[in-house]
Amino acid sequence: TPLEELPFAGHPTIGAACLLASKGLVPRGNEVCFTLEEGVGPVAVRVKHLPGDLPYAELTAAQEPRFSPAAAAGAIVETLGLSEDALGVGGPIVANCGLPMLLVPLRAPELLAGVDTDFNRLPSLLKSCAAHSVYVYAQGYEGELRARMFSPGIGEDPATGSAALALAARLAADSAEAEISLSWTVHQGEEMGRPSRLFISADKSAGRISALRVGGYTVSVMEGHLNAP
Repeated sequence: TPLEELPFAGHPTIGAACLLASKGLVPRGNEVCFTLEEGVGPVAVRVKHLPGDLPYAELTAAQEPRFSPAAAAGAIVETLGLSEDALGVGGPIVANCGLPMLLVPLRAPELLAGVDTDFNRLPSLLKSCAAHSVYVYAQGYEGELRARMFSPGIGEDPATGSAALALAARLAADSAEAEISLSWTVHQGEEMGRPSRLFISADKSAGRISALRVGGYTVSVMEGHLNAP
């Protein structure tokens, strides 16, 4: 980020994986699997690139999810410019799959448009619960998830893989099923005019989360060359 090096982030992982595959720097094929070593440990990635389609990459979390208490609900809604009755079922929690995220559920997706984050107060809020960023989300009416992410030094992010991964962990932990595979589509960036889709999934075995994944399609937006003297 503009402020720090991160031990793990979803979109750099997805983007790097697709670029490595497109440049032939990993084994070639319509679908290839390899590992990227990051600050959180080895991150397994799968890249699929079928003819005529955009490249798609999916990562699997390198760490088991960890959960911890969130800041006080009053402080959270004040920082987000909301009222406390905007909060959804389960309330805020911090989830960490490599980067701790303050997850804040809202009771309806239209409330996302009313979020007005106070970036002067945000750093102290996040510090109080040892979170890196805040991820506000709601269940959409078509079964999908809607989300917005806010972080000091970044502002609002149109797509955040590490936060979506933490959300998958929270949703899987909330599921009463002991043996199940779950998947969701997350729409983020709508309010910024930069819509994105993230695909998250989770496996549970014997009541325990056994795998967490996030993926998405990538588009090349820039290319540069270094001229050596």
